[in-house]
Parts: sequence; structure tokens; C-alpha cells
Amino acid sequence: MNTRKENSTCNQTALTSREMSSFKITSFAILILIMFAEIAYPQNFNWITPNKFYLKLYVLDDAMYRITRADFTNAGINTANVDPRTIKVFNKGVEIPVYFQGDTDRVFDPNDYMDLYATRNYGGATKYYTVDNTVFYQKDEYFNLYSDTNVYWIGWDGGDGARCSSFDFSAVDPYASETFTERFHFEKDKVYSQGERSGSTDYRFFNNEMFQGEGWYWSNMYTGLTLTDTFSTPYLPVTPANCTLNFFAYPSDLTYSVFNEHRIIIYVNNNVVADVLKNDLTRFNSTVTFSSSLLRNDTLNVVKAYYQATGYDGHTLF
Repeated sequence: MNTRKENSTCNQTALTSREMSSFKITSFAILILIMFAEIAYPQNFNWITPNKFYLKLYVLDDAMYRITRADFTNAGINTANVDPRTIKVFNKGVEIPVYFQGDTDRVFDPNDYMDLYATRNYGGATKYYTVDNTVFYQKDEYFNLYSDTNVYWIGWDGGDGARCSSFDFSAVDPYASETFTERFHFEKDKVYSQGERSGSTDYRFFNNEMFQGEGWYWSNMYTGLTLTDTFSTPYLPVTPANCTLNFFAYPSDLTYSVFNEHRIIIYVNNNVVADVLKNDLTRFNSTVTFSSSLLRNDTLNVVKAYYQATGYDGHTLF
């Protein structure tokens, strides 16, 4: 549980076709947009050709996506004038390589298609600042503050586009590994904090940047409160493997009369896997390791976070 979120990974045996599947074909919306340099604000301006048509792709999930000639035609593009070798895909100002079936003859035939791996819009590396606008810490945020939808742009003409390399490979053992690693992400954004405060007259969070401790949290925990979530691990390996768990929390008040007044205990199926103390307004950002033998194959696993404040009525954002 990372306060805002918890991430947990462990090895599981790859037994089903769902787990073994490595390719997903998904459809998505395509729009036509005329780009003008004076109104576009990408991370890198070099990819834009002013007054040119592009296809705009909205992506909501991490997956392999297939785009056919029919998709271009349905969007109003005359593919007779498109050399498929020149088709290019851009994301956040950077061209990404794609696999293109049938572009070697430079004719966009009815059965030609393009495959690309695209992802949703993640929060990514996010910096949090002090009152002096120096970086206090950085977090890898799962959710973006503005939108989960990523945008990919498809252009054509000019030079040839970037392509994935093709090569032949044969494996003596097609399933050399019997396990895979899976990541669980738990995040419930219910409480927003403007950031760290040492008292009612502390207004350091009046800052244009993301202030230390600012962001979405599951709860402003008080002594005795337990937060609970569940997850499933149906294909655990026979031989136990290591799992890692990370959680983030931020004290919302403090007392100078007690050292390490904040305590968070994390349980997995009623087993203590983390017991962490913090003093004053020191943030929790802990990673612990435990055995997959604590997990269950046949029923839901239960993960809990318990908070306790010592010496006063304390609270911590989790």
C-alpha cells in the first residue's frame, strides 16, 4: 500500500493462456487534427510539421495496438497518397519504433497493418519541493494529476519512419521459466493534502510547485484505525519466492514530547511484514521483503495497514 499506494510484487507460476499471452490487439479512436506551430505545446517541437494532417490516437491501457489501412480510410485519409514506409508515430515529442507488415513495397495495401506498444498516461517521476523551492524528494506516481489518457500522433511523408527490428530465434525450451513477476497496485484517492504543516499558522504549502507531503491519500489515519484491501494470487510457485512491498505515508501533525510518535504496521494475511516508526513530520517511504509462503492460492489475500500515535492524538496521511 503506498499511501496513496502500495506496490507488491511476487513470483507466480505461469500456467494459463491468459498469463502466457504476450500480445493484445485493441481498437481505439482515431481523429484528424491539423497542427499549427503557434498552438501546439509538445515536449519537443522538432517533430511537428506546421499545417500538416496527423492522426491522433487516444490510449487508455498498456497494450499492443494494431492499426490497419481501414483505420486510415475511416478517418478520411486517402491512402493512395501514403507511402507506408514514411509512416511515423510520436509520443510526447519522441518518435517510437513500430512493426509494419507490408510496407516494403511502399504501397499501402488493404491487408497492411501497423503494430505498436502504447501505454496509458502515468504520473511518472514527480518532484516535491520545500518552501525554498529545492527538491525534497521524488516519487514514481502511478496516476497523472491531469489525465490517464495518453496521446500518440501518426504522421506520414518525408523520410522513412522508425521500425522494430525483425529477427529469427528458436528456443530449445520454449518455457524455460516456470514463474513470472506480477505487480499489485493499491491506491484509493479520497483525501487531498496541500502538504506538510507543523501547526495551524504554518502556510509553507502556499507554493506553486508540489509541496512536500502534498497529494492524494487514502485516509488521514488516527490511532487504532486499520485500512484493508484484498488481492488474488491463484498461481503461486511451489517453491516460495521473495515478495516486496512498498508503502508511503506522511504525518499530518506532531508532538515534541515523544520521539518516534508515529507507527504503522503492515499485515499480509494477519502476518506482520512491516513495523515502522517515524518522528515528527518524517515521511514513511518503506520497502520490505517477505516470503510468498504467506500468500494464498485459493482465497483472497488480505493486506492491512494499522496506525498508532504515542503520547497524543496523532494522525498520518496514508
